[in-house]
Amino acid sequence: MGRVSLWVSIVTALGLCLSEAVTAARRHGHRPPKENPIDKIPAVVDLDLAKMSGKWFLVSVASKCQYLLENNLRVEGATVTLTVHPSPTSALSVSTLRKLNMQCWDIRQEYLSTKTSGRFLLLSHLLAFSRLPDQKVDGLWEKLMGFP
Repeated sequence: MGRVSLWVSIVTALGLCLSEAVTAARRHGHRPPKENPIDKIPAVVDLDLAKMSGKWFLVSVASKCQYLLENNLRVEGATVTLTVHPSPTSALSVSTLRKLNMQCWDIRQEYLSTKTSGRFLLLSHLLAFSRLPDQKVDGLWEKLMGFP
């Protein structure tokens, strides 16, 4: 009987020590939250959106992106139209028109203003894709790009 109570007390003591060690490891094992890499990029000071609004032509990309370095011959041009809204909820509309697989794609995005000047927020549910009908593709790209 004495041996049984000795074993029970040893097992209980070991169980308490192990549970305390596991609990302490859980408390101290919390990692700090990862820093968002976007926050490392400084915001543009004195950004004038009115000067940026209008039609822009993307003809080339300068990047260290491995995909673009390997596939640079397949990068196609695009037309980007920036529209500035005076309303505080929707700060900037971006419409990207590009040709992909012999079809014209118009990608529209609404960027919201943030508390930080020069930073914008893009919500995923605001992203809208619309494909132009195949019948109207002939010559549409040239008309939109301003060619006669």
